[in-house]
Amino acid sequence: MSDTRRQVMHATIAEIAEEEGMARELAELAYELAQDGHYATAQMLRQMGRRHRINGMALRGNLAVLQAAGGTAAESSE
Repeated sequence: MSDTRRQVMHATIAEIAEEEGMARELAELAYELAQDGHYATAQMLRQMGRRHRINGMALRGNLAVLQAAGGTAAESSE
């Protein structure tokens, strides 16, 4: 696997962790706000959290493609 591909994979993994962490934090905050009766704000935060979760899933797809391409490149060089 090339050094550049490895760097991109590590950056992608870091971005996945950031997106999923943000989604989790927004969900927790939304829960607390809903408990206090701030339903509209909680709904907005849930929507923002969903967007971060979707971004994380898209990044996981990108990572899978990078991993598969790395395996294909290694197989073709043999």
